[in-house]
Amino acid sequence: GSIIIQGVAEDDFGNVGESSEVEIFIDNSLKFINIPSGVFIDSGNQETEISYDYQMMTYPVTVGQYLVFLNEANENGILTILGSKIRGNVSIDGNLRDFISYGDSSTVHHLGAITFENNKFIAMDSSYIHHPITGVTLFGATAFAEYYKMRLPSLLEWEKVARGILGYAYPWGNENGSNRSNFDDSGDPWESGTTPVGYYNGLNAETIDSKSPFGAYDMAGNVWEWTSEINSSGSYILKGGSYQNPSFNQTTLVEHTAYPINGLSHFGFRCARDL
Repeated sequence: GSIIIQGVAEDDFGNVGESSEVEIFIDNSLKFINIPSGVFIDSGNQETEISYDYQMMTYPVTVGQYLVFLNEANENGILTILGSKIRGNVSIDGNLRDFISYGDSSTVHHLGAITFENNKFIAMDSSYIHHPITGVTLFGATAFAEYYKMRLPSLLEWEKVARGILGYAYPWGNENGSNRSNFDDSGDPWESGTTPVGYYNGLNAETIDSKSPFGAYDMAGNVWEWTSEINSSGSYILKGGSYQNPSFNQTTLVEHTAYPINGLSHFGFRCARDL
């Protein structure tokens, strides 16, 4: 969450003054990695430079983290609930847009689904708290990011974190396997569905530490991740592949596109922020 502070002080002559209010984001559960400026090999096999430093979330946003956002936003009166839709305004176009649906449905297979009870959003199955949030639209992803003073990554920002400077096909190298990522029929304990974020870390049974060169996890498989990039047809680009895709469809080269209102059961996101 965040807190708002206001400084109160006294000068050398005993005059009391107050500073303006400043909102500070309390980074208590979201973990970030620092990405330095510089050249890397993009998905088009071209040298591309990002001229600034930035941060990227180590993991995709989880069910638990998104529930914190929904409950804070609801308490602050910035959400609208209509039927099974959770809606709000975002800066993209200023209109009331769907963020995510709640309640069990075939689109989420109950995995990581959320519901609304006693004026509070909760997980329908608490064992999925540490899995990535799914079914979130681009508007819902952007709303989370903006609420905590962050943003969705650009396509190049995402690719640099996933590919490293040398431009790997997968975040860890040029081959994939069931001990590396969550793909269709990968044989993980949650087949067919999401795995907890960071599951492929070499500590869980039969997994290999599969972070990207900069230290990000789940950049291949688990969920497709929204970026802020729009193509010529007005669709937004997602990267990374998901648990519904075959292993070879999870390279750092592959892109998926969707309209911003689409919140599918294999769509998630992670955030970036400026340094």
